[in-house]
Amino acid sequence: MSDFKQNYLDEIDELKNNLYTELDITDSSSVLEYQFEVIHNEIKKNGIDLRDNLHQLRLQYLLHNLKVIKSGSNADTADMLIKDLRQAKDDDKSFYGFRFEIYIARRFVRDKVIFEKSESPDFNISDFGNTTVECSGLHSRGGTKTVERFEKKVIEKIKEKEAKPYANLECALFLDVTNLLFSLDDTDDWQVLLDNLNGAIEEYMASDKFGSILVFALVYSQKQRNIRYVFNRIDSKNIHQDLMRFLETHFPENGSSVKGPAVPREA
Repeated sequence: MSDFKQNYLDEIDELKNNLYTELDITDSSSVLEYQFEVIHNEIKKNGIDLRDNLHQLRLQYLLHNLKVIKSGSNADTADMLIKDLRQAKDDDKSFYGFRFEIYIARRFVRDKVIFEKSESPDFNISDFGNTTVECSGLHSRGGTKTVERFEKKVIEKIKEKEAKPYANLECALFLDVTNLLFSLDDTDDWQVLLDNLNGAIEEYMASDKFGSILVFALVYSQKQRNIRYVFNRIDSKNIHQDLMRFLETHFPENGSSVKGPAVPREA
C-alpha cells in the first residue's frame, strides 16, 4: 500500500474516532459504521481523491455541526440530537432526518436564536412568539428516477405533515430533498427542479396548513470544494408575522446561492 493511500485511510480513521467520541459510540453497530464502509468501498472502486470524497466531506460537516451545537449554551438540545443519531440504524432512513436536524440546530446556535428542541414539532423558537419549525429528511433507497416521482414524494411528505396537530401558520416545514435529487436519472438541472417544485408546493399553501415551506438540498461547490445547504422558500399568503420576521432574519430568500454547485452523492 502506498504511503499516500495509508495516510488517507489514517485520516478517515481519525475522522471516525472523532465522530464516535462526540457521539459517545463504543460499538460497531451505529449508523455511522455504514457511512464509513461507503468511503472504503469507494476507495476500492474509484481510488482516492482527497479533495472530492463527498462522503468524507459530509461526515466532516456533521462533525463540525455537532461541535458547534455542543459549544452552545443549550446542552439539552445537544443531548437530544446526539441520542437520536446514536440510536439510528444503518438501514434507517431517519438518519437523514437526524442529520438535517443537526444542521438546523447548528445554524440556530450560530445565529444565536433562542430555541428549544422538542419532538413534535422539532424546534420551538422562543424569541419569535409561538414560531415553530418541523424538519424532515426525505430518502428513497429505491431511487426517485423521474421528475414526476420526485415531486410526488415531496408532496406526499407535505400532506403527511399537514395532518399533524402542529401544522399551522406559525410553523415552518423544513424539507431536505438531497437524496431524492441525487437518485434522479438526470440531476444536471437540479436548481431548475427545485424552482419548478415551488409551483407544485404553492398549490398546497392555499390550505393554510403551514406558514412557510423551505426545501433544502446539500450541495457541493466545485469551485470552493466544500459542501453547504441551499434552499428555496415558499410562504403562505397568510403567514403569521412572527414566523415571517424569523424567516426574514435567519432564512432570507436571497441567502441560498453557491458557486459551481452539484448535488453530492448520497448513501
